[in-house]
Amino acid sequence: RKLHKNPTMLEATGPPKVRELVLVRDFNGKLEKIRTKAMLAQDVKIATYCKDLKTVAKKQKKLDKITIRLEKKLKPEEELHVVRAFAIVNTQQDAQNLIMDYRFSTYSLIRLIQQCLGSIGTFECCCPQ
Repeated sequence: RKLHKNPTMLEATGPPKVRELVLVRDFNGKLEKIRTKAMLAQDVKIATYCKDLKTVAKKQKKLDKITIRLEKKLKPEEELHVVRAFAIVNTQQDAQNLIMDYRFSTYSLIRLIQQCLGSIGTFECCCPQ
């Protein structure tokens, strides 16, 4: 049986190169309020551009009220729990390396070894610790 070698599979040694990473966070059911806040902010900008001061005042009042409520109920975005992550990598080999790193990061012993080797600079893991 003849194996076809893909040039992208032969390159890339070392840690996977992640081009883009998107984190999905848990907003505790407040996503609709965040969306409403963004729409109101856009409406304020449009009304400001159109120089409609009455609409600006009305929308700004609503925006301030929603902002205060959200600040009381939600932590800053960086402190919210990450539900999932989507990674865009450069090559298929990078994707396989990323999956392998993640697979082994679920075992506490392997995770400890990865952290120890990473701290002395001999191993780089792209998975969040």
